[in-house]
Amino acid sequence: MNDRISNEADLISAVKDKINNKNENANLLSILRVNYKEVYICRLLCYLIDPKTKTGKEFLELFVKDALNITDFSLNDPEVSLEVGIDDKRRIDILITSETHIIPIEVKIFADDQKNQCRDYYKYAKDDKKDRELCFFYLTRYGNTPSKKSLGDLSENDVICISFSKEISGFINKCLVKIEDDKERLRAILEMLKESIDDFCGNSGFYNEIKNDVRAYMPFAKKINAKKNDDSVDNEARRLICAAYKDIVLKEILEKYYRLVMEKTEKLSEKYDLTFDYNDKYREIYFRIKQKYDNYDLVFTFMVYKPDSGTYNQRRPVVGMQVFKDKSKEQYDKNNGLFEKLKESYNISNRYHCKNWFDRDWFSDYYFDQRDNFKNIDDKVFDLLDDNEMEALVAETVEKIDAYISLRLQRK
Repeated sequence: MNDRISNEADLISAVKDKINNKNENANLLSILRVNYKEVYICRLLCYLIDPKTKTGKEFLELFVKDALNITDFSLNDPEVSLEVGIDDKRRIDILITSETHIIPIEVKIFADDQKNQCRDYYKYAKDDKKDRELCFFYLTRYGNTPSKKSLGDLSENDVICISFSKEISGFINKCLVKIEDDKERLRAILEMLKESIDDFCGNSGFYNEIKNDVRAYMPFAKKINAKKNDDSVDNEARRLICAAYKDIVLKEILEKYYRLVMEKTEKLSEKYDLTFDYNDKYREIYFRIKQKYDNYDLVFTFMVYKPDSGTYNQRRPVVGMQVFKDKSKEQYDKNNGLFEKLKESYNISNRYHCKNWFDRDWFSDYYFDQRDNFKNIDDKVFDLLDDNEMEALVAETVEKIDAYISLRLQRK
């Protein structure tokens, strides 16, 4: 611990010193102190996928297919626009358009959501989409969902969440593989952007150093986080402290939630004679009820992921169904009306395509209510530091699992 740190100002000063003394490795974004700023990161990303540049069209195709998982995007006369104004105050960070799609992307690194922000951007794009497909993306460090304040009257299903830590980093890595050896400046730009993303996503030694400082002085960090709208501390050091504080506290909350739910589900295992698995590889709790539907295998699942599972953007509890064809990894025919049949037979309401699960679809019965939606990091989540709040949430979760198991076993 640093003996010089005795209050919030000292902690901010110590983090500022670390920023100033950081080995920049000739990263221009860090030197100019714009490596965490959304506007500049968006500008750089737009430059890379601008179809007017020599490599832009190739990178745009890669971005849309790989990062956004859109396979039918037309490359006939596409456009990539930055900061598209919808009124005097609001601007869509990135807007990609073509003859087949309109794709607004709202980007959040450390900034807070604004009231009705996603709703307004979505409705603007919807009014302008004509006969094109609208795909609205919300890009954050870890794939968080927008807050209810930002969604307004939108559903979470109207928004597709992606992350810098996974989709954008993966896209950059593939760009680095594709570019020719003589494109030294372009390679340097990609590498600097990747370094900045690693930094603000906590995948670098520098960010871990900040987390260690914050962990040692959590009471001060808590006060700094509570003053997040105070302009006197609105700087890079404050943003890093707040981000590190939230990451540390969230992991503590999730660890406790995971442990308590695991303990309580043991009683359900006895009640239903149903095995609950605790997967060490992916650090998850799940049970599976298998049923047949025509030639398909349906697997009803409940999952709670641990915070160190590598599935940071799937950290909220969920119940739902996976669809397998003939006990294989083969994807079922999406055009055969299966979803509508399952929706009617099993009261399934949502469908999420899971690229990493052999291109299967996930039919979710429901995500649990907003209080246990750990994917949406707002102040309400931190109420769970209180033991009574946590115990009430765990009891509520287990009650829902119990009801879900009972419902699905009736259909066997």
